[in-house]
Amino acid sequence: MRMESSNQLQKIMKNSIAEGAGRVILVDKPRGPTSHDIVVWTRRTFGTSRVGHAGTLDPFASGLLVLMVGWATRTSQYLANLSKVYRATIKLGVSTDTDDSTGVVIKQNQGCDELSEQDVREVLKNFEGRISQRPPQYSAKKIRGERMYNKARRGEWVQLDPIEVEVHRIILNEFNSPLVELEIDCSSGTYIRALARDIGEMMGMGAHLTSLRRLSIGKFSVDNSMAAEELREGKLPDQEQQLEITNALGHLGSMEVEGDVALKLRNGMSVKNMNWDHKIGETLVVSSQGELVGMVEVDEEVIRPRKIVPKEIER
Repeated sequence: MRMESSNQLQKIMKNSIAEGAGRVILVDKPRGPTSHDIVVWTRRTFGTSRVGHAGTLDPFASGLLVLMVGWATRTSQYLANLSKVYRATIKLGVSTDTDDSTGVVIKQNQGCDELSEQDVREVLKNFEGRISQRPPQYSAKKIRGERMYNKARRGEWVQLDPIEVEVHRIILNEFNSPLVELEIDCSSGTYIRALARDIGEMMGMGAHLTSLRRLSIGKFSVDNSMAAEELREGKLPDQEQQLEITNALGHLGSMEVEGDVALKLRNGMSVKNMNWDHKIGETLVVSSQGELVGMVEVDEEVIRPRKIVPKEIER
C-alpha cells in the first residue's frame, strides 16, 4: 500500500513537471558520460522528450549541469549566458592536440622544476580581465555548419578567429610542479582548455588540461545538485535540486501585470510600456496573480512577448 502511494506521488510529480511549465533541475555530471547522455537519462525518468541544458560539459569533465524539463526548455537562452566557476588542473610541459588529457601528445618541454609558485602567479595575472582566446581545434564550435571536432578528427586544421571572453578571477589553489590547480570564475563561452594551453605557452613550455569540474553556473551550485546516476536509475530530484522557472530566472527583472494584460501577452500582442524604470532591451519575467506568463522584452513604448507560457499548461 505504501509502495503504491509512493509510486502514485512520483507519477503526479512527473506529470506536473513534464507537462506543466516545467522545472530547472541541477545535476552533478560524472566523468565519462556526455552531456547528451544525461539528457537522455532525464527524458527517460520524466517520460518526456522536452529536456534541454544550459551549457554542455566535455565527457572527461564533471560537475554542474543545469537541465530544463517541460516548457522550461524555452528558457535556455536566459540561463546559458551566466558566468561559470570551474576547478581545473593543468599539467605544464606537455602539449596535446586536444589541449586536454584525452588527446595525443604533440610536444614536451623541460623546465617545470625551475618554476616557483611566484612565477606561476605572475603569469596568471595576464589572464584576468578581458582576454582574447583562440578556440581549440577540438571544440563544438561550428564552421560552415560542421562541428570543429569532426574536422579535427579527419586531420583538417582550420584557422580560427580569436574570441573575446572575460575571466573575472583566477585563484591558484595548489602548485606541485608540473601540476597547477586553479579555480576560475569566467564568462560563458570561455574555453578552459584554451586557457590551459595559453598559460603553458606564456610560460614557454606548453600545457594541457588534466581535469575539470564545474562548480557553479550563475547562482546555481553543484552542492545543491543531484547525482546524474540517480536520474539514470529513475529517481526524481529532491526539492532543493530543482527550481521553478521564476526562481531560476531570478537574475532577470520581473513584472506583475493584470489579467487583461496577461491575456494580450498570451495572444502574442505587445502592450504599452507603463514602467519607465526598466531599460530598453531588458528581458523581464512576467507573472499575473501568482501565475507565470512568460518572458517579455522592453521596447521604448511597448512590452513585447518573447517566450509565453500557454495558459493550458500553466500550474
